[in-house]
Amino acid sequence: MVGQLSNLEATVVALVGVARHPYHNLDVWLGVWRFMALAVEAEPALGHPFIVGHFQAPKEESTKDKGKSVSALDAAREMLANWNKYWETNLQLLSAVLGFLTVVWQRGWDHQSTLTNIRKNSEFWSQLAALAKEEISPAPEYKSKELVEMAGYPRAAYHESISSHSCRVLSKAFAIRIIALDIGLDPAPSAREHRAKPQSYQASESILKSEEQFSNELHEAIFNAYDSLCRFCRESRRTLSGLGS
Repeated sequence: MVGQLSNLEATVVALVGVARHPYHNLDVWLGVWRFMALAVEAEPALGHPFIVGHFQAPKEESTKDKGKSVSALDAAREMLANWNKYWETNLQLLSAVLGFLTVVWQRGWDHQSTLTNIRKNSEFWSQLAALAKEEISPAPEYKSKELVEMAGYPRAAYHESISSHSCRVLSKAFAIRIIALDIGLDPAPSAREHRAKPQSYQASESILKSEEQFSNELHEAIFNAYDSLCRFCRESRRTLSGLGS
C-alpha cells in the first residue's frame, strides 16, 4: 500500500487533520479512524507515522508551536480526555478511537520508545480505568417487529438503543484490553527484585484486587445479549421437520 502513495507524509498529515477536526461528518471520522487502526495493525510501514507523529506543524502557527508532533496517537489521547462527553453524545466515535489505541498497544513492543511517556502518565490511565469501571445499563429490547426509516434506510425500531448499548460494551472492552496489554509490556520481576507497578496497573488496581468487581467489569465488557442463534434454530427446526415428513 505504501508504494502506491506518491506522498506518504502528506497523506498521513491529511488523515490526522481529519481525525482532529471537530466538525467532520461522522462517517468520515469513523472511516479515517478505522483506516488508521488497520494501517497500524496490518501495514507497519504506513502505520508507524500515525504513531510517532514526526511531522512539522503548519507554518502559520506560532514559533512556539513549530516542530510540535502531530500524530493520530496525540489525537486519540485528546479525545480520550473527553471520553465522558463522547460516552453520552458520540459512542461510535469513542469506540473507533479506543479501537485505534488498542491496536497501538497490540504493537507496543515495536513502539516502546514512543509509548514510554504515555505509559508513565497517570492521568491517561486514570481516564481509561474510569471508562473501564463505567456502569452499563441492562441490554435493551432487540426483538423488533417493525421497521422505521432512518437516514434513508429501513432500520429496526430498536436500532438506536441497540447501537448505543453495543458501542458502550465495545468501548469498555477496548479500555480493559488496553490496560491488560500495557501490564503485559512489563516483564514479571524476579523474587528478589522490587519494581514499581506500571501506571496502568495502579490506576485499575481497585478492579484487579477485588475478584467480584473484576468479574462484574469483565462480564459487562464481554456480555452479548444478541440472540444470534434464535432465527437459525427456528429455521433448522423447520428444515428437520420437513426432512422427517
